[in-house]
Amino acid sequence: MTVFQWPSPFLSAVLSAFLLFPALIGAAPAPGPSVTGNNDPTEFIRKSCPTTLYPEICYTTLVGHANSVHQNPGRLAVAAVSVSVKKAKHAAVYFSSLSRNSGGGDASADAALHDCISMFSDAIDLMSGSKAELQVGKQGQISNVETLMSAALTNMETCMNGFEEVPSGPLKSDVSNRAAYVKKVTGNALSLVTGFATKV
Repeated sequence: MTVFQWPSPFLSAVLSAFLLFPALIGAAPAPGPSVTGNNDPTEFIRKSCPTTLYPEICYTTLVGHANSVHQNPGRLAVAAVSVSVKKAKHAAVYFSSLSRNSGGGDASADAALHDCISMFSDAIDLMSGSKAELQVGKQGQISNVETLMSAALTNMETCMNGFEEVPSGPLKSDVSNRAAYVKKVTGNALSLVTGFATKV
């Protein structure tokens, strides 16, 4: 007759682990939501920016608006124009402070700086008007927005051109670099507006 024998201590430990394994699996926490999935609001910004001339600037200036944009091309275009207006206002305030503190420097630089202040003031008005029309969201208004944004870009280009004959120096470099950056942001906004126009 066969006599039942308890398994060895080693075998008992293996059997116990085997029996407990399903319970351990059931107790494991569920994985968290993926931050790179389709529901990630920043992914829409990342996918939209390659259509612009300066994708990196596009992403860094607009990623903060991802939650309000919510994968909507119209809202993205409005956010882009809003950012352009904000950047242009900051530049205009900075240019005005430079003008007040120039202390009678190079006459050509002072004249170019005054022109930049005027050009940026006009550009801000043009872009603010374009934002109001863009929020209406109709084809006719969007066409006007493209015209206004293009005119704003021309003003910024005029500002930069005014410094071409100015001798090199900190003022010329500073103003030219800031104006060029705002022009890039505005050019990106125009690209996104144009992209939205094809979807209306």
